[in-house]
Amino acid sequence: MNKISEPASVVLNAVRFLCSQGVLAGHLVVFFGLSCPFLVTMASYCVLMFFVLSGFLISIVFIRKSKKDPSYRFSDYFKDRFFRIFPPYIAALVLVFILDFVGFSLTEQCFSWTIYIGNFLINSLQLQEYPVAVWLNQKYMLEIFRFHYFGTDLPLWTIAIEWWLYMFYGFLVFYFLCAEKIKAYRIPILIVLAIIPVYYILVSVRMERGLTLYWFLGVVLTAGGTMLYLHNRLAFSISILVVLCGIFGFSAMGQQGAILIFILGLFLMLQSSHFQYEKMNRFIQRLSEYAAGYSYSLYLIHYSIIYFATTVFSFEKNLTHFIIIYVVINVVAFIFAEIFEKKSKHWKIKYENYRSGANRLPKKI
Repeated sequence: MNKISEPASVVLNAVRFLCSQGVLAGHLVVFFGLSCPFLVTMASYCVLMFFVLSGFLISIVFIRKSKKDPSYRFSDYFKDRFFRIFPPYIAALVLVFILDFVGFSLTEQCFSWTIYIGNFLINSLQLQEYPVAVWLNQKYMLEIFRFHYFGTDLPLWTIAIEWWLYMFYGFLVFYFLCAEKIKAYRIPILIVLAIIPVYYILVSVRMERGLTLYWFLGVVLTAGGTMLYLHNRLAFSISILVVLCGIFGFSAMGQQGAILIFILGLFLMLQSSHFQYEKMNRFIQRLSEYAAGYSYSLYLIHYSIIYFATTVFSFEKNLTHFIIIYVVINVVAFIFAEIFEKKSKHWKIKYENYRSGANRLPKKI
């Protein structure tokens, strides 16, 4: 299988949208001090679903591009991931910098510019919460190795995990699993890239242990989905029900039980999605694309905006203000995505044209 069906794409887009909204709602509940354990728990559970979806989608993209272009290499894979992740990510760091600078100044909070700028550079390299640095900092109390997430943007620690999982997966596939001959100098590189994936299998940080495991379960789904196809609408409908049970059943089954149900639903969807060639309603398809299209941007910037709003402005933390901030953050994230996330492909094409010399050809006289 090298293509996600239109119905499956709509469902996956809806899941991405719901997960991003679940994280936002859960964090807002915490900042507002509201009593809603369901949403608080769901915020961390949605992160687990993001990891499954990430592994699931990246392996599908990899298979599709490899089949379409046999010359597809690790450098191409790296560019795809870089331009997908970094433009909105760096823009988010700058936005957080501005929000924090204004917020800290207005509330007269003390902070070190040296540490703050250094932390900006660390996060720019996706080294926040890097296991080796964390160990050195805790073991020997070395502040130089305090590789913290940037400023007030707590969710950034998961972005670094995603990035290094992408790099480890790509390097492993291209230079080991698909290589005709394994070169010795690549083994140390793979070991370095494996530090974060291995760490987040063995160590629990802030949430359920095994973030790497969830990510690679998503990868395994893609391989498993190529073995059997159920060509009917009933099977696809059942897969949607199973996915929904996985999304909303964590309070009854626990996070680990629910995530397994969610994975099963994705697996069934992948197997039954070949009836997809029946055309979806165009409006529903476009709506799902817009809804999911800013989920990454929303995840990147929502936490610092909540922090800024709740610390700088004095207002009663009630349901009305909860809804207002919820809507405002969604609007800001949508605009942010239109500026930085949606144009990533355009910037990638411009970069490739520059590298190929297209922009350096002499002008005709």
